Amino acid sequence: MRNVISTTASDRVDAIENDIRTSVAFQFGQSVPVEFSARVPAWYGLGGVRVRGPRAGRLATYIEGGLGVARLDPELHLTVDGEVLDGEAGPLTGVTPRERRDEIIAAAGAGVSFSPFRRIRLEGGYRYTASWAMTPST
Repeated sequence: MRNVISTTASDRVDAIENDIRTSVAFQFGQSVPVEFSARVPAWYGLGGVRVRGPRAGRLATYIEGGLGVARLDPELHLTVDGEVLDGEAGPLTGVTPRERRDEIIAAAGAGVSFSPFRRIRLEGGYRYTASWAMTPST
């Protein structure tokens, strides 16, 4: 997954970016380009079980569930007037990126499948995934 940052954290990053832009404009009397972004890329492995449900000809239903582990690797990027300040982003903004961490994930879902030909199956479904930290964050 490219970015699993929460909506709350993303909104906070946007507010901090606007605060930096306003502060720089106030201190130096001119506005400069400011870009502050946070991403949380994740890799995960998930294993589970799928149970077939009722069938009607070539149409079938299913439910599924699984458990796995995800590795999250938060990143902060700060650029002010073309100057890359990634290393100073945490102290300047008060946002401290947590180190890489592993989380337990669980998923549950359901869907339908359609077999237009013998060896081809088209599926559509929904899967909900949630995660929990393996160790308490500090």
